[in-house]
Amino acid sequence: MTDIPEKATTDTPNEIPGVGIVLKGAWKLEKKLGSGSFGDIFLATTLMPKMCNSPLNVAIKFERLDVPKKLLYLETYALVQMQGKPHYAKSYYFGYFGGSTYLARQSVGFRGTVRYASLNAHKGKDLGKVDDLWSLLYIMIEFITGTLPWIKENNRV
Repeated sequence: MTDIPEKATTDTPNEIPGVGIVLKGAWKLEKKLGSGSFGDIFLATTLMPKMCNSPLNVAIKFERLDVPKKLLYLETYALVQMQGKPHYAKSYYFGYFGGSTYLARQSVGFRGTVRYASLNAHKGKDLGKVDDLWSLLYIMIEFITGTLPWIKENNRV
């Protein structure tokens, strides 16, 4: 992974790319996985896996430059510090595209306990603080009522 850039300059302050865009000649955005108030997350195909030292599919997270709290930079910094440690997504690149910063990282699968997982977890979306609150709510419901409505479901994630 390259060093984290200090700042970006751009002529398009709110631009986040869409499906089909190729970044750095290395990753093609294939499918939007999720969207939030700060940016979007895409599944991308690695066009040159050996050269990029990344697997065939990666997750690319975008954050607009005009957001009040820049969290993607901090997430990238934390991932860089944890590279090689178990249970952390591997990061491949941090850069700028138009009016957004982006992080190319390992695409992670389902995380959590199926019984208490949020809908975002079941849909394979990137998880945040709100998903922890949903899980806590499900635990509290089970604690108070003794069961959950979906406890007998056999569907797997």
